[in-house]
Amino acid sequence: MTQFDNIESIEKRLWSSADTLRSNSNYASNEYLLPVMGFIFLRHAYSRYLAVKPEIEAALRYPKNRGT
Repeated sequence: MTQFDNIESIEKRLWSSADTLRSNSNYASNEYLLPVMGFIFLRHAYSRYLAVKPEIEAALRYPKNRGT
């Protein structure tokens, strides 16, 4: 599966989920927009954290002397 196929698959799943949410909810889209965007942001932040986690751990293990 190429990266483009993977993106298309994810896009189809997202649209399907959005359609399900709209059809099975008594809420208007503006009422569930912020919680959904919050989840997307948290996932993005977690991915960014995982990318730099080894650097953070290394810095905690071996702190640099700051002029002392």
